[in-house]
Amino acid sequence: MKTHNANTSEAEIIRNRDTSNANNSGADQRRELTDEDIPVIARLLLGEETQEHVAETFGVTQGRISQVWSSFRDKVKKLYSEDRLLKREVAENVGLNINEVDKILQGYDDPLNFEQMISTWWPEFGLDKRFGTDYKSNLPADLVRNVLALYTKPGDVILDPAAGGGVVIDVTKDMVNRKCYAYDLTPSRKDIKTYNLRSGSPPNSPEKPDLVFLDPPYGPMKEYSADSEDLANFSIDEFPEELGKIFSYWNSGILVVLMASYRKSGKVTDLPYEAEKRMIENGWKIIEHIVNNNGRIPSETGANKESAKEHRWLMRKHIHILVGEK
Repeated sequence: MKTHNANTSEAEIIRNRDTSNANNSGADQRRELTDEDIPVIARLLLGEETQEHVAETFGVTQGRISQVWSSFRDKVKKLYSEDRLLKREVAENVGLNINEVDKILQGYDDPLNFEQMISTWWPEFGLDKRFGTDYKSNLPADLVRNVLALYTKPGDVILDPAAGGGVVIDVTKDMVNRKCYAYDLTPSRKDIKTYNLRSGSPPNSPEKPDLVFLDPPYGPMKEYSADSEDLANFSIDEFPEELGKIFSYWNSGILVVLMASYRKSGKVTDLPYEAEKRMIENGWKIIEHIVNNNGRIPSETGANKESAKEHRWLMRKHIHILVGEK
């Protein structure tokens, strides 16, 4: 059995095979393939080489190539959907790149590498540091994963116009055959483009995204920026009207809005209600309303807990996920 160094190139492996075949024209067509051969075979077949040609190159039967290819694809799918590795981890495991792994996974419809929620009450997911850069308001990746699993399909385009730390981009990359365009007024990384959401739908994004994922800042929250045009710096009374204008940008697809109620100086503003109302006013049919346990919140200190008990007020412990369709 001929073996190959781990650094041997694909071309070298094929050239060695060709030389071996030339010198052994009558060789056993059932010879054993090496570990280095398998990803090369996979890459050739992904590049639309015929099984007949690959079999001739490696000096084996077409049936053997078919068997190897089937087992290899099943291994990729198992690593992703059963062992729940990320696509990049699967790629490292099998010797391909992420795009090649994605192409294989497309043959299995839309496999998932996480637990899909089956009710409208979602538990606390917790942050996953594998997704998004270090950022003050990152979303739990499993929240985003479940939204995209439920409301997108392979081939769809997602628009994230308030991208923050980029969790939506990273989740999109790890799912099967989806693409995300991401923007923010103060981008945290290079794959997020600079744009103010209040200026309209981003000009370089698809005119009709399949899904808009909107997790806007509200507060006001001057820690994001001091820009008076930043949505984060509008008063809580002005914010719902600004939100309504944003909802008017898109004329089709799915709109997902994350929103929680707001309490300041004893006054509670039911922002999920205000958001849902303005979605409907702008032609969005509400198709789902999900409640997600928000876990630990910044204000959940011992002092606030005691104050809540003494003065009988409630701390926010959940967010609403509003889903509209046009």
